[in-house]
Amino acid sequence: MTWTGVGVVASQLLVQHAMGADFLDIYRLAQERDPVYAAARDTLNAQQTLIAQARAALLPNLNAQAGYTYQNIHNDFKGEAKQANQNKTNPMRNWKQSDYGSANYAVQVQQALFDAEALPMYREAKRAYKQAQIQYDYARQDLMIRVTQAYLNILIAEEQLQATVAERHAIEEQQAQAQKEFEVGTAAITDAQDAQARRDLAVAQELQYRNELAVSKRELSRIIGQGVPPLLGLGDSLRLASPDPADMQAWVDRALQGNLMVLAQREGMQVAQLELRARQGARLPTLNLVAGRQWFEDRAPTIDASWYDRTMDTAGLQLQIPIFQGGYLIARAREAAARLNESKENLLDASRGAELAASQAYLNLVTTIAQVQAFEQALQSSQVSLESNQVGREVGTRTQVDVLDALRQVYAARRDLYRSRYTYLQNQIMLKSAVGELGDADLTAMAAQLRVPPEQRGVTEESEKKIEYPRNVNQMPATIVVPRPNETIHPSHGKQSAPSMGDNPVPPAETPEMP
Repeated sequence: MTWTGVGVVASQLLVQHAMGADFLDIYRLAQERDPVYAAARDTLNAQQTLIAQARAALLPNLNAQAGYTYQNIHNDFKGEAKQANQNKTNPMRNWKQSDYGSANYAVQVQQALFDAEALPMYREAKRAYKQAQIQYDYARQDLMIRVTQAYLNILIAEEQLQATVAERHAIEEQQAQAQKEFEVGTAAITDAQDAQARRDLAVAQELQYRNELAVSKRELSRIIGQGVPPLLGLGDSLRLASPDPADMQAWVDRALQGNLMVLAQREGMQVAQLELRARQGARLPTLNLVAGRQWFEDRAPTIDASWYDRTMDTAGLQLQIPIFQGGYLIARAREAAARLNESKENLLDASRGAELAASQAYLNLVTTIAQVQAFEQALQSSQVSLESNQVGREVGTRTQVDVLDALRQVYAARRDLYRSRYTYLQNQIMLKSAVGELGDADLTAMAAQLRVPPEQRGVTEESEKKIEYPRNVNQMPATIVVPRPNETIHPSHGKQSAPSMGDNPVPPAETPEMP
């Protein structure tokens, strides 16, 4: 996809703001804009060029050479040569000063007949490129995981925040009711104070989830290189599928065979073995076939004022034997041997890591499936408990504290259920990643369940508003008044003595008649 394609995807996301962006659109955008994934692609392209570099040592090398020399000669005759020059008997008397040029051209071809280092280096380059391809696949898989985690973390934070805002509203209703009952004298001030305390805790929790939502959006924005649009999420229904096969050891065995880190380290060990063979081969003689032709044009003056051209053809074998290079070749061979041992240990560590990742992902997925079912039942039970406590409070068998506790339990179960549902989707991806089988089909299957717009999930503007922090410490409350055991704090009158039963009579609860 070109940058034009990226612009089309980005514009589609902008159009989808009203209904929510699809997960696959976010992933395609990340494929083009994530710098980590782009760097892995460039690394693969660079590694491919190393094959041609290593192959060049096995192919003929053809070189051409040309040269030209200009000479200016001044002769000063002495002795007999000077006398002969005066008598005009010296044949070189006209060479007192002369200038001339000479040129030479050469073409040489060289072909390696025996090179114990070049062939292993070529094989090593091909193995290294295969390892780079696996590492690129791992980078693509890592991108899938990072996009999935960032996307689902946003949805989790939205659902948690939504539940917390709803809990705060419900507590505020209970607080208003308790305050009204206190003002008319049918309830103690402690009910209103307890509701206020629960509301303050809900506000603190709300701030925490707003912060988590903001951070999660920043994480996804870093990957896709732009702001995060509204996202499609889960609806009321979620299709749960147990791992197939339902055997943890079977998944561990698949991880040992297909985990991308294991495959990459396995290729890395092969690369290290070829590197050691090449370093050992560098200590052996090399034999090359050398052939060439040279042309000479010499314009030096002669007695008969002539010049000559010369052509020379050469062919032969060139044997080069490394005898001593200061211990350089031996040291390189020892380094390669140590690198080979290192690659073996890395392979062992990758295998153990794959076993751990597969078993952990399997257990997490199985546990999450059970948790989703358990939290669904817990939410239903909590709602029934809340309704019973509300009825009990009306008849006097339950207190305001009981209702608030039941209310908190309902929203805690709802938050746990929301988190477990999205964690289930994430654990499915992690299990496929652990065995090296994560692909586009898995993302498509997950995206098929994320089809509900934010409005239908109850994500409102209030749950999306930003956190307003105090600008400075002067805006923070200077002190927090904590009442003594015999004092209470009225919402509008400050400290008061604890009311007695005579001050604020509460009608006694009627004892229900037993059948």
